[in-house]
Amino acid sequence: METRTAFLFPGQGSYIPGILSGIVERSPRAERVLATVDEVCTAEGRSPVSHLLRDTNSPSLAELSAERPDDLELVLFTGGVAAAEILAHLGLRADVVAGHSFGEISALTFAGALNVSAVVRLILRRQQAFRDASPPEGGMIALKLDARRTEHLVGLIDHPHLVLAVDNGPDQCVVSGPSELLTEVYQVAHAAGVDGTRLRVAHPFHNPVLREVADRLGTHTADLPFQAPRIPTYSALLGRYMTTAEDMRELAHVHLVRPVRFHNALLHLHRDGVRKFVESGPRDALTTVVDSCLPRHLTCVAPLRHRVSMAQLESLVFQEDKTPSAAEPVPPHNDSPASEASRLPAEAADESPVEQPEDAGGTALPADGDIRRELSRLYATHLELPEELITDDIDLEADLGIDSIKQLEVFAKARDRFGLPEPPEDLRVTSYTTLPEIIELIRRLASTAPAPQE
Repeated sequence: METRTAFLFPGQGSYIPGILSGIVERSPRAERVLATVDEVCTAEGRSPVSHLLRDTNSPSLAELSAERPDDLELVLFTGGVAAAEILAHLGLRADVVAGHSFGEISALTFAGALNVSAVVRLILRRQQAFRDASPPEGGMIALKLDARRTEHLVGLIDHPHLVLAVDNGPDQCVVSGPSELLTEVYQVAHAAGVDGTRLRVAHPFHNPVLREVADRLGTHTADLPFQAPRIPTYSALLGRYMTTAEDMRELAHVHLVRPVRFHNALLHLHRDGVRKFVESGPRDALTTVVDSCLPRHLTCVAPLRHRVSMAQLESLVFQEDKTPSAAEPVPPHNDSPASEASRLPAEAADESPVEQPEDAGGTALPADGDIRRELSRLYATHLELPEELITDDIDLEADLGIDSIKQLEVFAKARDRFGLPEPPEDLRVTSYTTLPEIIELIRRLASTAPAPQE
């Protein structure tokens, strides 16, 4: 069977400030996506949002989530579609597209089923529907369980408003419901030795309690100008390929109340010959899910897992096929159903010293464990935080709101501590926001240092 490539469009949490800085200008179609979104926002009396994807000093994910959630939704959509246009500009072809939750809207747009202007208006109507319906308060909690055990746990609590909302695979599920029930879920899971993480989302998505919101939104989908997608588009919400305008109207109507069966979608795509999965959007939440669900002879590419130059992006997109390795650090982010449920405990790092040949160049470094402990101390001291908070699964930007200036200040101290050279001008130090990534950067800089003179 012919090897095929799938573009995966992430949903909640797929945002990095200024992620498209320096690269969106190279793709006229991506530029047009950003311009169109801003034009519609302005026409609808809203402030433009594209600067959040261009300016690296824009508010963090945590700030937008807490203070400007409506802008964040628009940026999630815009970033996913623009990223796909940039990848296509580089010559990467999508044989099929799929989205996760809100990302299904981005996937349909890139596939040509709906134009950008119409989708932005749909998103604005969706936001208005939430305000008009005033749905019950609630949220979501990620559990490291498979779907069968998650449904069993939900059944133990036995409340109609508590549901399995997202199935991301064998160890990755999300439960949705009222806040008080989520507290009970956490307590039951904790008693059973299961890790649970409360997600920073505004509503209990993929839950029947949002039916009134969905029905209000449905009144705005009847006249949307849907057309057949140019690229095969698989829906994890509907459990099938979307081929007709009615399929797409159904998705727009039910996407708030139906569960996301992303695990089943990945299995289906794999059976259809997809062997390369490319994340079209910031971070790497979905390719991490692929890596945990499917056989390991696949290629998973997350070219925008952090900010990159155009040359770096092209290198990542067309890297040689290889099996993803647990030793390759993955930046966490704890803000979306996809990513939080997909973050498995990190593999224990190799803490044995790295031997350097006697004639090797570069700066000798201690073992990763020793570097990690020193970094935790440095960052905690400079940022005035408890040292135990600086762990592998914490993102300095997304989770702690640490701005780029402070990140640069602390990394300068790390460079002095380990005797590292200045980074190249085209390398964005602030794109490395987790301990595993910073260790990767330290080793990269150490390898470029001149060999010590005898």
